Amino acid sequence: MAVNDLEYKELRLDLVDLTEGVVGSFLFYYDEEVKKIYELPPYKRGAELRKLASRIKEDYKTGRIAV
Repeated sequence: MAVNDLEYKELRLDLVDLTEGVVGSFLFYYDEEVKKIYELPPYKRGAELRKLASRIKEDYKTGRIAV
């Protein structure tokens, strides 16, 4: 996977939009999961990204980090 790929960058931006209120540096910890979502077929990405965004917001509220 080319990390500089435009679709990948758009996925990350969508995640930032979906996780409004979460500190950007916190999202760094979920980068591997975003890469896995990127590798999915395009029609599955949206739902998986929303699930991840919900989990990130919950983790951010509770102070947990996916490591």
